[in-house]
Amino acid sequence: MQRQQNSATGPIAQPLAIYDPNSTVVSNGRATRTAFPNATIPGSQASPIGLAALSLLPMPNIAVPAQLGRFNWAGSGINVVEQKQWSVRIDHYLSARQRFFARVSRLERDTREDSFFPGDLDYPTNGGLFT
Repeated sequence: MQRQQNSATGPIAQPLAIYDPNSTVVSNGRATRTAFPNATIPGSQASPIGLAALSLLPMPNIAVPAQLGRFNWAGSGINVVEQKQWSVRIDHYLSARQRFFARVSRLERDTREDSFFPGDLDYPTNGGLFT
């Protein structure tokens, strides 16, 4: 299973390097590592836990160069927002020099959205803002 494209770039469009943690060499107090070719971790070194986590995510469906922070997957769904708002104001004339008022307002919002990642990765697409 390969999820990283060969032309991977970092945040500033520089080549993205993924380093082999098993290649660490310490010399004069400085640690160096060897980068994986084409920024791709070989299947023989992939973690079973990492592979299990990746299997829960959808494969990319947007053809873009791999870059940190760039989206390579998009989905569409329905997001329904029902909103009710009401206000009440009371004005009272106490005397020629004194007046009093009070206001109460309420906003009720209910959102329902489609789930992009059903199952264990399901999360509210509204950022967890429940009403």
